[in-house]
Amino acid sequence: MNKKGLLSLVIEKRLLLEELMDYLKNTNKLEDKIPGSQWLVKDVFSHVAWFEQEMVYMLHNRDMTRNEDIWRNPPEQRNEIVYEIIKSKTTSETVEYFHKQGLNIIKEIAAMNEEELVQGGVFKGMPKDWTPMLVLKGNTYLHYEEHYNSLKTALKL
Repeated sequence: MNKKGLLSLVIEKRLLLEELMDYLKNTNKLEDKIPGSQWLVKDVFSHVAWFEQEMVYMLHNRDMTRNEDIWRNPPEQRNEIVYEIIKSKTTSETVEYFHKQGLNIIKEIAAMNEEELVQGGVFKGMPKDWTPMLVLKGNTYLHYEEHYNSLKTALKL
């Protein structure tokens, strides 16, 4: 995949999540509890935005070492740590945070050099066999798709 393909997928999948958030906001469901979870619907959007914020930092600073103490945990544990960080956000803070980070990640990807996205180990703290493209894939469009589908299923939409 190239930069254009990545940006296209990020924008397409992010837009679906934005539309879902707008629907849930307009139907006053952002503060609903997700069945079988301690999370509220709004927390999922803050969670996504937190990961985007991390990707923005990584791209902007060419550095993967921020929050290493969080990142080195298995996904479930990492998600619980992130939940503790974001759960106190109000609904309006969540909406603003989510929209802001969406714009930021698109801006940072667009500003990247194509070569830097596909070269392994180019950022501080990045394993040699990882590329920014690989890291972004799991923390943007695949992440959006996962939470879009899980919210639609959990909320029976």
